[in-house]
Amino acid sequence: MRRRIPVALKEQARLLRPLCNRQNRSISIQLLKKFSQLCMIPSAFLHFNYIGRGREKQLLLFVTGRAAAVRLLPVLFAALILSCCATPARRPAPAAPRPDVFSAAPARSQDAAGPRSGLFFYGRSCLKDEELALYDLLDDALRGWNTGKRLELPVPLDAQTLKRVWNSVLYDHPVYDWARCVYPDTDGLITCCILEPRAGLTVEAARTRSREIERAADQLLEGIGGSDFEIAVAVHDALLQRITYEQGVQDADAGSVYGGLVRGRGVCDAYSRSYQYLLQRMGIACCYITGMSGRGIAHSWNAVLLEDGWYYVDITWDDVPDEKGYLFHDYLLVHPRELASDHFPDTEPYGKLPPAGTGQFNYYIQNGFFVNAQAGQDPVPSIARAFSDQLSTRELTDEKRPVFLEIRVDGDPGQYTRWRDAFNEHLFDILKEMQRLASEGGLPFEIETTGSVAYHFNDSTRVLTLFPKASLPAQESVEKGA
Repeated sequence: MRRRIPVALKEQARLLRPLCNRQNRSISIQLLKKFSQLCMIPSAFLHFNYIGRGREKQLLLFVTGRAAAVRLLPVLFAALILSCCATPARRPAPAAPRPDVFSAAPARSQDAAGPRSGLFFYGRSCLKDEELALYDLLDDALRGWNTGKRLELPVPLDAQTLKRVWNSVLYDHPVYDWARCVYPDTDGLITCCILEPRAGLTVEAARTRSREIERAADQLLEGIGGSDFEIAVAVHDALLQRITYEQGVQDADAGSVYGGLVRGRGVCDAYSRSYQYLLQRMGIACCYITGMSGRGIAHSWNAVLLEDGWYYVDITWDDVPDEKGYLFHDYLLVHPRELASDHFPDTEPYGKLPPAGTGQFNYYIQNGFFVNAQAGQDPVPSIARAFSDQLSTRELTDEKRPVFLEIRVDGDPGQYTRWRDAFNEHLFDILKEMQRLASEGGLPFEIETTGSVAYHFNDSTRVLTLFPKASLPAQESVEKGA
């Protein structure tokens, strides 16, 4: 659940506090509070969660005064009726600890690689010895487009085991989504199966689609290289510029690598499967994870294997539809504990999910875009300095425009909350401190410290995002142009 609240602000005698309403305007909270006191009705914040383009968002409404409360009664009554009538969505209890979900799992080993590939496949690594032969048989057959023929299983297996191995193959290889495995419907042991194209496809059509996927991947990956960390970031950013979330689509390609790379649109599976395929093309192990979001809606994301373990990526939730043109990194290479409140993974078909890394390859840590929240320290100067340092690396012009800045707050939960609140309540003090630091340091940029500014904060990943309006001084811009 992306807990970001886009806000526009106006500074009115420093009495205003930010609020996001439907028109994204500024409201004087101080005046609303006085009105509520006159009406003898205490002010209250109501949170409404809604789904937008496949991700959960939070709309924060400030409700105050008797009249506002009366107007909301029909809405609240209707919501109560709908909630009683609706079929409850499946959602694991957030409070229940899952200490073993991310515990020790099979580590990287040469034996777990595919039959003709040096790439590590997590699904294959979780299988038992007697299941590996079947995995390799299916992989060989799919790799060679061997369909419509009877495949003898290396050892007889029950239907549940065969299904788990088949799903492991599909989870490891996003390009095999064209196929299905057919086997006898029996309560006993199964000795054979047949691979064939899924409904609506022929083998020739599947081959054509495979070539289209390869061409699209070649174009997107052109010029990308470096360390595994650098590749993971570059592919993340390139894919976000390629793909668009398509709400409410039901066709099979909406959740496929073909939909993501060739058509350039799809739902969360298209994002996660495309990211997996692209990283595999670059020789990086990437795992496909399915589960539920905090709203009980089916969702998928990835785990990427770096030097010290697995890091989690939700590229779908980094595609913010309200902020097109910006590349967010909130959910790039994070620890699973940062997803624990709004990502509830299935353990099938793996049994156990990939063990997490130490956190050193988090996007913000590696780039130095973070602050350490310490007790007794004033958050405003530290936040301002972190944003100011990042702003100094941006390309500016002589026209004041919003500049995208993002930092992460490290520290215990209590300290994070204190720093987030300071960011939320003293935003214009932060902007003024940024301008002061720029002036004292001789940095050639000017920041607008009055009027309006947009910002977000994400309580799950502890990322603060700011869009200050900044520019070069006119003379600096002229000199740069010369």
